[in-house]
Amino acid sequence: MEASFPLLLIFLSLWVLSLWLGSVALESTGMERHKARFQALSALTGTGFTTSESESVVNHPARRSVITWLIVVGNIGFILLIFAALLLLKAALTSPSLIQIIIMVGVILFIVLFIWLGAMDKLSNKLVACIGQKSKKKDELPPEILHQIGDHAVVRMAVGKKAGAPGSTLKSAGFWERGLTVLAIEKENSVIQLPDADSPIQPEDYLFCYGETAEINNLGK
Repeated sequence: MEASFPLLLIFLSLWVLSLWLGSVALESTGMERHKARFQALSALTGTGFTTSESESVVNHPARRSVITWLIVVGNIGFILLIFAALLLLKAALTSPSLIQIIIMVGVILFIVLFIWLGAMDKLSNKLVACIGQKSKKKDELPPEILHQIGDHAVVRMAVGKKAGAPGSTLKSAGFWERGLTVLAIEKENSVIQLPDADSPIQPEDYLFCYGETAEINNLGK
């Protein structure tokens, strides 16, 4: 019975770690942070919320892979939790020692402070940047589908190095030729709404576009 509380503590820590790493992986694909954390929580707990964000996961290979692993880890964790609960019932519950209580409270306080003081967000930023630099170039990231009706969709996509070469504009990048409507240009600290064809673009910018899904997916190819 002495080992039951450390095991529960380890289980809690691994669960929180899985949730955080899953949300970081989703965020590294271009998904907004609060949406990434919600999707990771939904997959890990097996809740299966049906939201408008489901299309942005289903239509994105990297996100599908992350969600799949979270579902698998969540189901395994649920089975282990039931197994541990059965062992605790079989062994008969006993009061935890003072040291065990202090350790458990300390770990919970550490997790709460880690989140509340913003350390989690700062570490998430570093990990997302590291993943983006080592695993994928920005212009290789597929568009994030925000809403889709039939063959048309509204997407958020990275400009990338190819389309955002020095001196590039929306017209020179070929958006008008493909019949795409650029609704906004998202820059680091500002958003340009309804830009014209001569609006300059840079590799680190994001575009909100509306048009045929096939044409959007063919950009940069």
